[in-house]
Amino acid sequence: MKKGILGEAYLDRFSFCDDRGLLTKVYDSDTYRVSGFDFQPKEVFFSESKKGVIRGIHCPIADREFWRLIAITRGRVDDILIDLRTQSTTRGQIVRQVLDASSPFILLPMGVGHGFQSLTEDSQMLYLFGHIYSDTKEVGVNPMSKCFEWRNPISTISTKDKGLPYYEH
Repeated sequence: MKKGILGEAYLDRFSFCDDRGLLTKVYDSDTYRVSGFDFQPKEVFFSESKKGVIRGIHCPIADREFWRLIAITRGRVDDILIDLRTQSTTRGQIVRQVLDASSPFILLPMGVGHGFQSLTEDSQMLYLFGHIYSDTKEVGVNPMSKCFEWRNPISTISTKDKGLPYYEH
């Protein structure tokens, strides 16, 4: 496990490959507890995106701390994390990286926004949330904000994401 500049954690994948294919362990409560994270998934989501699609940038809010785990399972994405915590010393800092199915899992603290652009025709992302999702308990920033220069032309972006406030930093 490696810790990132926004407090995110990068967790190595445990995978087993044989003649049948690949098996990857996504979650083991003991591993997270021993690592010092109180992460207990409450909800799991899976997305598929075509090339050029942008999803995000979203950040749940709550009255207690919780974590989110993201993992790419197929394809490649231009992944963006942004610190939206008002009292954080890293507020406004962006972590950007290209992820694929061999990339570590990323455990995100509350207050860190996440979004991505699919770089391939068949990107798949897996999300494990330490809370139950509610669109009324979420904030976000417009992915068209100047601080995000996307690698590829944008094919699709949701109406919801287009309506989010622009981030000025």
